[in-house]
Parts: sequence; C-alpha cells; structure tokens
Amino acid sequence: MPESVAKAHCIVAASEAWRVARDPAAWAYLMPGYAGLEMLDANTYRMTIKRNLGFITKTVEAEIRVIEENPEELRARFELEGLNEPFDGEGSVVFAPTVEGVRLDLTLRIRARGPMAPMINPILKQQLPAVMDSFVERLASWIEAQVAGDSTPA
Repeated sequence: MPESVAKAHCIVAASEAWRVARDPAAWAYLMPGYAGLEMLDANTYRMTIKRNLGFITKTVEAEIRVIEENPEELRARFELEGLNEPFDGEGSVVFAPTVEGVRLDLTLRIRARGPMAPMINPILKQQLPAVMDSFVERLASWIEAQVAGDSTPA
C-alpha cells in the first residue's frame, strides 16, 4: 500500500495549530488538485480531487471519515474510501509540540483496488510523497497565518 509521511514545522503553539486546523472545510483548498469538499456530518467529508496520473487526468471523489480525534494528544486518525474509483486508505495527523512551536506529521496510506490497481499503485507510490509534502507545507503556512490573524488564502 503506497504510504507517505509528510512533516512541516509551524512557529505557533501546538494547541493553537490544533484549534485552527480542526475544520477541514477551512483549509481543504490547500490540497493539490482540490476540486471541492462537502461536509456530510461532523466527522465525514466528501472531497473531490483532480490529479494527473502521468497518462491520464482523473477526477476522484473520496469519503473521508474521522475515526478518532484526541484533542489532549493533538492527534486524529481518518479512513478514506473512493466513491467513483476503487481505492481505500487511512491516515493520521499529529501536532507534536517542539521547543519552537509545533511539528505537523501527516501520514497517508492509500491503495487502489480493482483491475487497474497494478498500474495505479506504483504511480501513487511515486507521486504521493510530493503531493503530501506540498500540502503539509501549505497547511503549515496557512496555520501560521491564521494564528497571526491573517485570513488571506495561502
């Protein structure tokens, strides 16, 4: 299963980073390829992403379910499932306090299923780290701006 662990640092208190990042609707647009987000309930979202997979551009919809949220430990876990393409996955986000602020650790494991999986999974394995690194860097900058009171999109 392709996996990526992306990390970024923010010069803000961990609790402040957690507070401003709790609502995915506020920052979902930072995800590379973002095409839309719909909140289904307090812990379930439908996200649409458009990505170039090298030989084809695909628009995929995923249902993302927050399955654990721990504000005391500043971490959450989630699962995702493809709605229009056969894939599933899981991940976590941790806001780890540091001397200078907070380190964001985002882990994502995603697996294509079905007849195209043998071709798609190697592409995911290759592309996922760069996508996640870009997203986490954007998210870190957005968090710093939000805590500083700047609501300008990243």
